Amino acid sequence: MAVELKNKGNKAFQAGDYPSAVDFYSQAIKLNDKEPTFFTNRAQAYIKTEAYGYAIADATKAIELNPKLVKAYYRRGLAKTAILRPKEAIDDFKTCVSLDPSNKDARLKLEECKKIVRQLAFFAAIEVGDEPSAAEGLDLDSMVVEPGYDGVRLGDEMTQEFIDDMIERFKTGKKIHRKYVYQIIIAVKKLVYDEPTMVEVEIPSDVKLTVCGDTHGQYFDLMELFRRNGTPDEKHWYLFNGDFVDRGSWSTEIALLLYAYKWLRPNQFFLNRGNHETDDMNRVYGFEGECKAKYNERVFKLFSESFSALALATLIGKKYLVLHGGLFSDDSVTLDDIRKLNRHNQRQPGQAGLMMEMLWTDPQEENGRGPSKRGVGMQFGPDITKKFCERNGLEAVIRSHEVRMDGYEVQHDGRCITVFSAPRYCDSTENRGAYINIGPDYKLQYEQFDAVPHPDIKPMLFIAAFVANLFNISTTALHDQDRSSKQNTADGICHEKRTMSSSNYVSTGQARYLRACMVCSIVMTYARFRDEGCPNCEEFLHLQHSQDQIESCTSQVFEGVITLANPAKSWIAKYQRLDNYVPGMYAIKVSGQLPDEIRSTLEDEYRIQYIPRDGTEAENDA
Repeated sequence: MAVELKNKGNKAFQAGDYPSAVDFYSQAIKLNDKEPTFFTNRAQAYIKTEAYGYAIADATKAIELNPKLVKAYYRRGLAKTAILRPKEAIDDFKTCVSLDPSNKDARLKLEECKKIVRQLAFFAAIEVGDEPSAAEGLDLDSMVVEPGYDGVRLGDEMTQEFIDDMIERFKTGKKIHRKYVYQIIIAVKKLVYDEPTMVEVEIPSDVKLTVCGDTHGQYFDLMELFRRNGTPDEKHWYLFNGDFVDRGSWSTEIALLLYAYKWLRPNQFFLNRGNHETDDMNRVYGFEGECKAKYNERVFKLFSESFSALALATLIGKKYLVLHGGLFSDDSVTLDDIRKLNRHNQRQPGQAGLMMEMLWTDPQEENGRGPSKRGVGMQFGPDITKKFCERNGLEAVIRSHEVRMDGYEVQHDGRCITVFSAPRYCDSTENRGAYINIGPDYKLQYEQFDAVPHPDIKPMLFIAAFVANLFNISTTALHDQDRSSKQNTADGICHEKRTMSSSNYVSTGQARYLRACMVCSIVMTYARFRDEGCPNCEEFLHLQHSQDQIESCTSQVFEGVITLANPAKSWIAKYQRLDNYVPGMYAIKVSGQLPDEIRSTLEDEYRIQYIPRDGTEAENDA
């Protein structure tokens, strides 16, 4: 009987019905809790539902039952990596390789985890605290939209005409001009920064408010939602409850559209922050990569700043608290505590505290609190929700953050409602999407919808390479666009830089994760911009500015030069005027010897070596 239930779980898993697979495996475990493969199968289903904490627990149980079960170590390693615990995952993948030396997948995962650990150490070594705003030095007035641009023009204020045109452009794979991207993000950042941490909304007598859950870059499904339910207007307000971005491959399109509506209707269109409007998640799950592929790094940095300014909750009619994750580890938390929370002092949620819990926690069926199935945050039961609602005079808490096969679920005796608006999530989970309409009577009306066809672009296209490798996801960057178009050359990064002094050009920090030496080198600058086709980059790299001038700007901020360890690369050989010595650019102050972590990353990943000012080679103990 237990084996039959396991087989049913396998069929559900193959059909993409992961919650049912979990249920069948759980039934099998109830009948036989000594069979380790039941736990490893359920662990894999948990990984698919992003319940990484549960996956780790199941894999650990399987290891207790059979310490030589390679699959258990492998899946525990995957789950740990997914929640950014690669150091722990290394031990699991090492065990896999030790038990099965021919296991190529485990060996690959082991190397990927080692790479992640090196990168994280590098990031920590070069972290210098808050950097200037990405808007600093950006002169929008000087940016020219070429006569050949075929879209509606944007002035100083958002218009419905511009939004309608943008919607159609995005449907056909076009982008909007980079100047307009900057305008939209900067305008919305100012708007949401001034909003309270908990926005409070009353619904007028002639208005309908729609609450939407996660959309995760599924632009064409958002279009279907608007087609069925109507677009935002003065009588139809919307609240999007976080996780607009990541995973889906149209995250920039969704973020820009939602921001455009927010700019057009600031008091009728509302945005809550989700756990995927955070730097760590964006770096791993695609939004950072998508911004860079479709626009540039500055666009991502501007979005990051705006995400940290978003409200964390919305109170509707003093009846419904809407927030992305869930409730708190402390029963004494009140709505006033949320009102008083200064989100601007804590831009990222961290690993503990009210902000983290508002973005990360989940409901459970059992009373009390329990460990998080995700491995981050915790879970809260019906009694916790009841106490919170009674203490704060609420009818219910509305949250998102989790796939629901029907698009929504009502739990905790009606006091905890989950809404999820990304049907057929990541093209792999056979769930419906849903949204909630609320009228002036404050009654909740649940609406469901199904996924619609979209262009043949896979989800997860822009996720970090190490995640793609770990989870065997095939990704292809969209580098087949016409990089030499007039738009790209006229509004490219170097065009923005022309409004700055040469000193700022050299010393302004641009790439947070490649500060110091990697970003110092012209080699890395060219590596970053060579696909942009920007003639100003070409001019700079051909030393239109003399090497003496570059070095004089650089010497104030970087006590060394970079030499190329692999000049055989064609694009390096092309710029041999540098005589193998490349002064730093985009540098920050680096005094004395470079930390081992930085030097190791430069040498291992980028074939670049550090040479001290006196010309002698630095010791290499990496």
